[in-house]
Amino acid sequence: MVMQKNNMHDTDTFEFFKYIIKMWIAVWLVSHAFEFSMAIFDVAQHIKRWYTVNGYL
Repeated sequence: MVMQKNNMHDTDTFEFFKYIIKMWIAVWLVSHAFEFSMAIFDVAQHIKRWYTVNGYL
């Protein structure tokens, strides 16, 4: 009887480690997406305020 290899036969532990790291990074980025967007608006507001105070606009 000839048995075929299953899908998980040729995987290494490094692939599982890589998958876990990628998932952790993805979850971290999604959970902090609001903070990233608010930081961009905060920097833009700071730049606008600096230009307004110094008379460039």
